[in-house]
Amino acid sequence: MPDVLTLRQLNRTLLARQHLLARSTMAPAKMVEYLVGMQAQIPLAPYTGLWSRIAGFDPGLVGRLVASRELVRLPVMRGTLHLVTAADALSIRPIVQPVLTRALMQSSPFGRAVEGIDVDDLVAAGRSILEERPMSVSELGRALHARWPQYQPMDLAYSVQYRTGLVQLPPRGVWGKTGVAKLTTTTSYLGLPESTETEPDELVMRYIAAFGPASPRDAQAWCGLTGLPLVFERLRPRLREFRDQKGRVLFDITDVTYPDEDEPAPVRFLPDYDNVCLSHADRTRIVSDADRKRAGIGTAVLLVHGFAQATWKLERKGESATVQVDEFEPFSKLEQAEIEAEAHELMAFLAPDASHDVRFVHP
Repeated sequence: MPDVLTLRQLNRTLLARQHLLARSTMAPAKMVEYLVGMQAQIPLAPYTGLWSRIAGFDPGLVGRLVASRELVRLPVMRGTLHLVTAADALSIRPIVQPVLTRALMQSSPFGRAVEGIDVDDLVAAGRSILEERPMSVSELGRALHARWPQYQPMDLAYSVQYRTGLVQLPPRGVWGKTGVAKLTTTTSYLGLPESTETEPDELVMRYIAAFGPASPRDAQAWCGLTGLPLVFERLRPRLREFRDQKGRVLFDITDVTYPDEDEPAPVRFLPDYDNVCLSHADRTRIVSDADRKRAGIGTAVLLVHGFAQATWKLERKGESATVQVDEFEPFSKLEQAEIEAEAHELMAFLAPDASHDVRFVHP
């Protein structure tokens, strides 16, 4: 592998690491662990993400893992909701707590609105309430409001949620089921204490393994933590150094193989907020700057020849399901044929009881 990496080399390496060049036979829980969690703001989005990465993927198995507490849903990277393993729920959240606190105090009105409260008392009260009975955020707010009536219920509830480990309980996030998001504490739900380790070194190593080669700024974009250049300096003896075509230094794990930049990249449908599109400061290795503006933040994208070249959505009307593909630039007939074939496989997964159609919307 050369010391300077081209854009296509970075693209193919990312796709290979993410199991988007070829579907894997990895067990779903292992895949979630390897990816260091999956965005779950849209409850069923991780299922589509796993379907695009795992051959013969069984969504019912993941649903059972959520129901049995082997996989859980809670805010971690960037302060956003993720599906993670139980072990990662206990180990990652303490590391990213500064991200959650910063989001509460700087990016939302909730934290500033409860100034004057003893924060430790507020968190202890919230945890006690939720360990007695799981509640929705609004229910938690009303319960806390009974003790602190001078403050708004939702300000109180979100101030607790951002300051301590809380998980969303099933059936929320279980395949084929729906439910209101009910919360309880991570420790009571899993019956184990959170880790006391707050240094992010091993978390960063896992990020590099799944998303690298990467820079400290890339890692910060992925998790939201600051001060990562110092972490990379500590890790430097364990890493290999590259540069991209713009001269930026990138780091990677050692003893790995790299795909050829001409490796064919199949069509892949990615769900809303898939981390492959959100986990680098410079996202051009997966979506161009111009196309990123067209796609918006968190939109479900379609990878063609390895790069995001369209957005997509599934429309369900009665017994009919249609995948609508909004092209950034017109596709060729051959590209359309490959997209249609993958879209029909996707609909067989997401809407097996419906008739299927694919519609292209031209720019």
